Amino acid sequence: MRQLLAACLFSLGCTNEPSSSVRAPLLSGPCPALPFAVGQVSDDRLDEISGVTESRSSPGVFFVHNDSGDSPRFFALDRSGRLLAELRLETVPRLVDAEDIAVGPGPGGRQFIYLGDTGNNVASGGIGIPRRKAIVYRIPEPRVELSARQLNIVLKEAFPIAFTFPNGARDIEAFVVDPQSGELTMISKQADGRSQLLTASAATLAAGGGELEAAGELRFGHAPLAGSPLPTSASISRDGSAILVRSYSSVFLFRRNGGESVVSALARAPKRLPSPRGRGGEAVSFAELDSAFLTISEGDNPEIHCASLAP
Repeated sequence: MRQLLAACLFSLGCTNEPSSSVRAPLLSGPCPALPFAVGQVSDDRLDEISGVTESRSSPGVFFVHNDSGDSPRFFALDRSGRLLAELRLETVPRLVDAEDIAVGPGPGGRQFIYLGDTGNNVASGGIGIPRRKAIVYRIPEPRVELSARQLNIVLKEAFPIAFTFPNGARDIEAFVVDPQSGELTMISKQADGRSQLLTASAATLAAGGGELEAAGELRFGHAPLAGSPLPTSASISRDGSAILVRSYSSVFLFRRNGGESVVSALARAPKRLPSPRGRGGEAVSFAELDSAFLTISEGDNPEIHCASLAP
């Protein structure tokens, strides 16, 4: 399936130029103005990273996960790509196709990891029988320190939130949980670039899910969302004032006004940020307390790039 999907994406022009076999030295210190390699993931347990988000309790720690085919788990890395911990979900029997990960509020005002088993390549490609539901697992954010060294952590709490879709199944690879309202906003991935915005309130999340609400549409592959027609990841700042959306070729920054919904902010023309060249972009996160953004490409031994965000 992965090889078939990769061939399809290449035919759509969704990948960038192959990365060079000669790698530049990694950067230490603050992220520069343009994307630069600050790390590389070398642990063979991470062979196809699909999502990344920065810890709220331990800045500089990033939670990542593999694409389809992995066991129920995710990982913690530092910016250099060093593995801090493997976190296994004891109560989750299977992940079908995990595609994105976020940190956001939940019951009791606590911070939670939201791991989205929301991938649906069949729905995106229009061939075969798609999954009828998507599941997002809500997990209390674990404490992982930058000093950790390849810990093995078993997590016993993973609350499943199941969603159905209005007007047919969707492939979801990008979502955020609003730190202000607790609302979930998903961005569907469609081959024609017409990505549907789908939402669920904090109350719906707390109740264990339900039908998502159609809330609008973004058109990728055309200005102002030029480049690849396929969105692959999203991230929201700690205060909810900015949103990042990643496609295979581009990174877009949406600014959000006070009192505005995430959907309304996404309807505004974004700023297109410089994105690293190389293999197709798969994951994006705010970094350095929201003063920068970090991206990770797909495939084996991917580089980690970061760049600062202008005020």
